[in-house]
Amino acid sequence: MDVTAEALRRRRAAAQGLVDGAPSGASLLAVQAQDARSATLALRARGLTVGEGLVVGWLLRGTLHLVAVEDYWWLHGLTAPRGRAGSARRLAQEGVTEDQARRAVVLVGRALDAE
Repeated sequence: MDVTAEALRRRRAAAQGLVDGAPSGASLLAVQAQDARSATLALRARGLTVGEGLVVGWLLRGTLHLVAVEDYWWLHGLTAPRGRAGSARRLAQEGVTEDQARRAVVLVGRALDAE
């Protein structure tokens, strides 16, 4: 099936509820939030506003996302294993053992508690 760029843009806009005729049940789970202003604009484009009950976290691809508090932990459970594996791989490439990494986390925690 040959789809033009314009047709693809229209489909994406409809799927995200940005135009009339969006599929029923279309909803927004997360908004990329590397930049707070961009996240706010992404919500406004969908007729939403930033309010209470939202949290920013690294859930996908090392990118900050804005999600509802009630969705954060189940999303974190789905995405954290991949992030942990990537971090472990990178630490190993740098010659950092698991024990060293654990000790570093403890030291950073202590330093933060001391402030």
